[in-house]
Amino acid sequence: MDKENLWFVVTRSQPAVIHPDAQPGKFTADLWKYDVAELFFADPVSGRYIEFNLASNGAWWQAEFVAPRIRDRMEDIVMPGVHTFADSSESGTWVAAMAIPLDMLRARVGFGPETKANVSFVVNSPDPVHLSANELAGEVPDFHQPRKFSRIEVVDGKAVFAR
Repeated sequence: MDKENLWFVVTRSQPAVIHPDAQPGKFTADLWKYDVAELFFADPVSGRYIEFNLASNGAWWQAEFVAPRIRDRMEDIVMPGVHTFADSSESGTWVAAMAIPLDMLRARVGFGPETKANVSFVVNSPDPVHLSANELAGEVPDFHQPRKFSRIEVVDGKAVFAR
């Protein structure tokens, strides 16, 4: 984190299969149908949460929810000020980063000491493996479980899961 942004940085040492319409740095729907990193922030008081998707090439998407899987608005609305970056090697290793304005997180989900979060991944498409930092209930992968998210805290400028 810096004074203006929360940084979401992901890397993997294997190639990613990304959405065919994913353009570097561009807002792209349905990224979750392919390899993607997902970041969730939830307001434990209101139940609202926001989801960010980041592809290995820096394509991204975001939506807000008022309850699990119930969108605030059905149309996609791009959060202003989000910037992404990406790089990859010939071996397939990649790194992608997303800068998310802290003022937008505060306005949308009350980002602060009580905020809950989760990080999840979809990898190995077309036979996806679903990974989650928090243990989520159910046999079918469902990352939209804000009550299962963990509180985060800032330690040395980094947002980490409180244990």
